Amino acid sequence: MRTFWDQVVALVEQSDRPQGERQARLSGSESAKPKIAPRTAALRARCEDIGQALDHLERVKGLFQSFLSPVSELVLEFEACRDRLEETTARLAALEEAHHDLATRHAAALVERDRLAERAEALAALQSDRTPASGAGAPARAEGSVEGGGRRAAT
Repeated sequence: MRTFWDQVVALVEQSDRPQGERQARLSGSESAKPKIAPRTAALRARCEDIGQALDHLERVKGLFQSFLSPVSELVLEFEACRDRLEETTARLAALEEAHHDLATRHAAALVERDRLAERAEALAALQSDRTPASGAGAPARAEGSVEGGGRRAAT
C-alpha cells in the first residue's frame, strides 16, 4: 500500500514542478533539482493521511470479516428458533382445539349423566310406589316393572 502512495507522491511532485525544471531533470542536470514547494508538502501530508486512513479501513474490513461468521451463525440459529416457534405454536393450537373438543364432550357427558340420574330417581320413586307391602311374587313384579320402565324411559 505504501509503494502505491509513494508513486502518487512522486507524480504530484512532478506535476508541481515548473516545465523548465522537468526538462532540466530529464536532461540530467543535477544542479536544477527542485525544492519541495509548500503545496507539494501539503499534498504529501494529505497522501500520507489518506494512506493511513486506507490502512485503518483495511483493519476495519478485517474486523468486519471476522465478525461475519458469528453473525451468520446467529442468524441461522435465529431462523431455526423461529421455525421451532412456528411448529410449537401450531402444536399449541392443535392442543387447544383438542382441549376445547374434550371440554365440550365432557360437558355433554355431564348433562347426560345428570339426565340419567334424574331418570333413575324417577324410576326408583315409581318402583317404590308400585311395590306391594307383602307377598312372595311382589319382588318379581317390581323387578319387571323397573326393567320395563327403564326401557320406556330410555326410548
